Amino acid sequence: MQSITQMTRVVRVQGDFLLQGNKRLSGRGAHICPQCIESPNLAKSLARSFKAPMPKELLQQLKEIAKKDCVES
Repeated sequence: MQSITQMTRVVRVQGDFLLQGNKRLSGRGAHICPQCIESPNLAKSLARSFKAPMPKELLQQLKEIAKKDCVES
């Protein structure tokens, strides 16, 4: 199990999806570990959690973050 500091948090605030940076955002959120970002079922899992379809742009941003984390490791 990963520590929460190693995970990426996606937040839904008033219908908009955001990636949490350094500042803690209020709203419905989900923590995603780097290995789960590569999962083919990620969009479906997040859509179920947020009860709304995930924007493709957000999924692309998550994949870019995962790639950057792999390079830094």
